[in-house]
Amino acid sequence: MIRYKEFGAGHSWVTEYGDPAKVEDLVHIKKYAPLENLSLTQQYPAVLITDSVLEQRVHP
Repeated sequence: MIRYKEFGAGHSWVTEYGDPAKVEDLVHIKKYAPLENLSLTQQYPAVLITDSVLEQRVHP
């Protein structure tokens, strides 16, 4: 979520998610961004993530 504006249509979501270039928005984004909330001491189950070259909402 910290770099979502850099991919695809991400720049169009600023009004919904906030602008990571603004400190006050970045603080809020970091509270719900999944990768920003991973714990280095916690073990997580394996995950398989797939994508398609035709997908418009998820950048490979």
